[in-house]
Amino acid sequence: MDDFEDGAFFDPLRGRDEEVRVPNCWTPEHVGLRLVEAFQTLNALPEKQGGSSAWPPYPYEQEDIEAQREQREKEAATRRGRGDGPRQRIAPSMQSITQMQRAFDWLWILDHQSPGSARRVVHWASSESQSFNPVGRVRLELKDARMGLSLIASHLDIRREPVF
Repeated sequence: MDDFEDGAFFDPLRGRDEEVRVPNCWTPEHVGLRLVEAFQTLNALPEKQGGSSAWPPYPYEQEDIEAQREQREKEAATRRGRGDGPRQRIAPSMQSITQMQRAFDWLWILDHQSPGSARRVVHWASSESQSFNPVGRVRLELKDARMGLSLIASHLDIRREPVF
C-alpha cells in the first residue's frame, strides 16, 4: 500500500470525518488505526474517583485555599464568557471498550513473539493517540512500529479473526 512504503507518512486518523473503510483482511495500517483508537478510548475512560494516593496529605494554609477558589472562579468566568460550559468527558461506548480490549490483547501476542517490537508499537500508538506532543517526549515514526504491526496483522489473518 502507498501509505506503508519507506518514508511515507501514515496518518492513522486521516479521513476520520468519513466512515472508515474496513479491509477484507487485516493490514498493518488497519491494525495501527485500531491500536491508536484503543489508546484514545483508554484516554477517554473516566478516571478513578477517590481511593488512596501515594502522596502524603498536604496541609493547605487558608491563603492557599482562597487562592485556589479564586482561580477556579476566574476559570469558570472565562469559560462562561466564551460560551463554554464545564468540560465533560464523553464516556466511550461499550463497543469501543470491547474493541480496545481486543486490540490490547494483540500486544500480549506480539510481546511473546518480539518484545522489542511490542514496546515500539505501544510507544507509537500511544503517542499517535495524543492530540499534542508534550515537551521532551519523542514521537516514534511509523517505520519504528512497522514490524510489530505486520506481525499482528499476519497473526490475526492466520487465526481468521474478523476485521473490525
